[in-house]
Amino acid sequence: MNLETNPLLVPWNDLPENIKESNRRQADDIGKKLKTVHCDMEPLTNWDAELFEFTPEESEIMAAMEHQRWLNERRNEGWTYDPGPKNLECMTSPALLDWEELPESKKIHIPFFPNFLMRDLLIWLIIINILSILAVFFPWELGKKAEELASAPAGIRPEWYFLFMFQILKLIPAKVIFIEGEVFGVIMFGLAGLFWFLVPFWDRKTPRGKKWYWLNYVGLLVIIFIIVFTIIGFIT
Repeated sequence: MNLETNPLLVPWNDLPENIKESNRRQADDIGKKLKTVHCDMEPLTNWDAELFEFTPEESEIMAAMEHQRWLNERRNEGWTYDPGPKNLECMTSPALLDWEELPESKKIHIPFFPNFLMRDLLIWLIIINILSILAVFFPWELGKKAEELASAPAGIRPEWYFLFMFQILKLIPAKVIFIEGEVFGVIMFGLAGLFWFLVPFWDRKTPRGKKWYWLNYVGLLVIIFIIVFTIIGFIT
């Protein structure tokens, strides 16, 4: 979200007066929402106190109340519903629906790019840094070092999370058309991983509150497939 998609992303002093007043009314309504879920605000005197969190049900109640307050405010100002993008000049918005009719994507929505992606990248960066520090200061031998030119020991198999791939590769013929069987299997695994990685980019229904049931079924079948072949790999 930027100034082109939302011109209200400006410092407080640059906001129109009606938007400032809307923010003030939202702040005034906080106490009412808290009382609805039997809560109140008070000064913090115990800095060792446990962090307070609302339950999902309480958050849902207060979110519905705030949406209704905002909805009444907008309707009184002359705004109307339109399924298209928000239009400040025509005073239309796709969010001018009752809470029950509002798509889930409008209730809780974190854009995949860049918000969700950057948040996940930060988490992975922290994890990789921790692993790197552990590897440098507390190195751990995995076992007897393998000889690169020696043949693989009898009965060797990969870690459990690669077992399903290992089992599938054993079932692929030595030649698939003109490609080596193992190379063909690796290519298929790579394409499947690429497909999984690109799902958030070409899925356009979920952000609009719709569901791609066939995608859910495909994902469920893939999980079952992986579990079954992992179990077969353990048994054999």
